[in-house]
Amino acid sequence: MTRKYFNILIVTLLIPLAFYLGIKFEQEFSLLNDFGKPNYKMETIHFPSIEVGTSLYLKSKTWGITGNHSVSVISTNGNYEFEPDTLSDFCFYDFDEIVYKVEADTLKIFTLKDLQLPPKFNSKVNVDIIKLKHTDYAALRKEIKSGYFIF
Repeated sequence: MTRKYFNILIVTLLIPLAFYLGIKFEQEFSLLNDFGKPNYKMETIHFPSIEVGTSLYLKSKTWGITGNHSVSVISTNGNYEFEPDTLSDFCFYDFDEIVYKVEADTLKIFTLKDLQLPPKFNSKVNVDIIKLKHTDYAALRKEIKSGYFIF
């Protein structure tokens, strides 16, 4: 009789333990499904002085096992998940940050690299690309509090 109660006790303990371990395994496995998938970030820049609804979008995509690949774009397309379009978007590959300032109908982009206006960039917003030297860029970083932004 004691052996029967012992077996019932073991089964009673093993069934909840099996459910608990199954739930934990499923939670860990679902995290692995997201492993390596890209992460997206987006900010909207409004230009009410031009026309209501006129906006540009700063978007970034980071991917890779360690998140060491990235691209940021300035786009007229507001889709959150994106692929860079070098014909219609300003593309910044492996940039740490984009420093910009909004002045009425103009977006000023401050950069250390050469950027060209994409041939099919279609916006009522004027975009000024201001290439800086490293020393000027460091000085600009100190002025971030006064109307300059970092993405």
